[in-house]
Amino acid sequence: MERPERADGQASLASRLEYLHYFHFELAAAESEDSLCRTLVAEGCGYVGVDRLGLWFLDSEDADWFRGSFGIDEEGKLRDERASRVRRDRQIYDDSFFRRRVQFRRLEGNAIYDDQQRVVGHGDLVVAPLWNGRESIGALAADNLISGRRLSHDDCQLVAILARMVGLQVTIKRNERELQRMAAEDGLTGLLNRATGMRVLEQQIAIARRTSMPLSIAFVDLDGLKRINDTRGHAAGDRFIRGVAAALDAVRRTSDVVCRMGGDEFMMIFPDTTAREAEQILRRARETSAASPDVRAVSAGPWFSAGIAELESEGEIDAALHELIRRADEAMYYRKREHQTGRRY
Repeated sequence: MERPERADGQASLASRLEYLHYFHFELAAAESEDSLCRTLVAEGCGYVGVDRLGLWFLDSEDADWFRGSFGIDEEGKLRDERASRVRRDRQIYDDSFFRRRVQFRRLEGNAIYDDQQRVVGHGDLVVAPLWNGRESIGALAADNLISGRRLSHDDCQLVAILARMVGLQVTIKRNERELQRMAAEDGLTGLLNRATGMRVLEQQIAIARRTSMPLSIAFVDLDGLKRINDTRGHAAGDRFIRGVAAALDAVRRTSDVVCRMGGDEFMMIFPDTTAREAEQILRRARETSAASPDVRAVSAGPWFSAGIAELESEGEIDAALHELIRRADEAMYYRKREHQTGRRY
């Protein structure tokens, strides 16, 4: 569909409905919730014929609050304040507003506030719930503060239609993000899973080659998991896995990555880190494991065997990846044999 001209508030209702039909596909094509919000407030005004649009999302933990705002300020500039929390005005946003009883609510000559809660003018304001088909997740606000034009009933109806479109699309984006998170995470530990960890490692090898920075990885294998499963049950084994996983995650730095490779194996990725530096991080992981009630309740130690390998300076990325994993895996099994003969890391 060819992109239509933007509305100016004087266009016919039929024309503006046509604009909204196009805008629906533009919103659906947004790559993320953030991109959708930016597209809405930057371009949505022109499709419904209002001066400004603003989004207010309900705080998921306390519905008496909005989780900030995202909109156009009194000077026509984009403002993103979703990190802040603002108590909802119950005179406007009462409980019925979010319970499918209100299509929209228009306030004529309402005081308009800026981000500092100062009155910057008076104008008509219309608010409509962001209904996603199951529940309301916030509100869409529109006004004509800049032009001073009165909001007609048609204007309000179009804002209400747009609010339902946005509510549905935001929910779709959030569901997609949650599915992506679930696809990337290991269900038992909450760490990244093998497939995601391997993609991260490939990226980090490419970065290390480009920047000439060191890169190390560690393969970590739990000691005694089979014995715990056989003697104390799989629930105890899962507790052991989660406890060590938490210890590995607790000692990692911001740039480090921890993933569960499957079963009782983990991989840690250490960007800009030598093998000697990685050893110090693993020592802290062992100390953290020793202090964990979940780990000590099922095993007296040693709790895991770890092998470290540092990236070599030459070779193709794919070959380097497999060689790095091979050396870390061999080093890990060497440590495991030491543990089995009674020696400690």
